[in-house]
Amino acid sequence: MESNIIIQSDDENLFGFLKNILGNSISIKHGLISEKYQVSNTLFIIYECDFICNYLKCAKKFILMGKYYTIPSIILRPYVIKKKYQINGFFIDSLKTNKLSSSHISILQKLNCSKLFRLSYINSSIYLNTVLKILSIQKEIIDNPFTISCLSDLSNRLNVSLSWLSTNFKNVSGMYLNNYFRKVQCCHALKELVCSQKLIKTIAYEMGYQPMSIARIFQAIFNVTPSFIRSNIDQLILNWEVRDA
Repeated sequence: MESNIIIQSDDENLFGFLKNILGNSISIKHGLISEKYQVSNTLFIIYECDFICNYLKCAKKFILMGKYYTIPSIILRPYVIKKKYQINGFFIDSLKTNKLSSSHISILQKLNCSKLFRLSYINSSIYLNTVLKILSIQKEIIDNPFTISCLSDLSNRLNVSLSWLSTNFKNVSGMYLNNYFRKVQCCHALKELVCSQKLIKTIAYEMGYQPMSIARIFQAIFNVTPSFIRSNIDQLILNWEVRDA
């Protein structure tokens, strides 16, 4: 029986890119799992991150992860790089990937090894090295959102000064480093709010913040507070189930 990967994205370019990476041995489908795409035949659900952090769109991803909790999930997080550098690609954020088969591992390896680089703009190895360093910093944050205690800790891990890190991150990505760091953290915290029964203060402590601080940070990233999301989660789930019925 044919194995499926379900992509939660309307981006045709991403769909074609994944087809090129994974080949014809896996059937890649758009949309939600239904009777047509049986759960038992689905290897992964792949969710796209646009880094805009619309809380309704992000919450839907995690509601679906909770609904289809038996299926390993992947979030494709884009390289956050200024367009002038003409570098496209994504990081693999693997969620719920315990008990993976050899087929699962093979797909993850293919995705992790894939890169789409167009380097015509960067004709200096100095600039290229800086851009690649910033990409490595983004990956470090994505892989370790809660174990990096602060930006100084991050600079020590990567053996660069905090001033170099902050200046070059903004110059290359167009985003302040602290904002990038908090977006990734808040995404993982939102998953815990939606998919677990953990107290908000517990999630805050896991992020390395005091409970009052997480409310302020969520408000800055998602324009809502954690308590608002938690108190409205049942209605959010109902709304999506009605729409997808």
